[in-house]
Amino acid sequence: GDAFVPLGMKGKKKVSDLMIDLKIPVNLKKQVKIVCDQKGIIWMAGYRMAERVKLTSTTRKLLTISYKKS
Repeated sequence: GDAFVPLGMKGKKKVSDLMIDLKIPVNLKKQVKIVCDQKGIIWMAGYRMAERVKLTSTTRKLLTISYKKS
């Protein structure tokens, strides 16, 4: 499965394992939206963003994406 480094974590985590950790019900797992760029996953919409896209003192560009759970 797909993996990424969630914000605040040191190592990679499979999306499916993170969903278990976050206690996302099985019937909702297919509804979770995953946002990616050329390098991979940047956000599990409504849950976690990737460590590599966090804001830092060297950040020069910012993209704001919002997601409303229905």
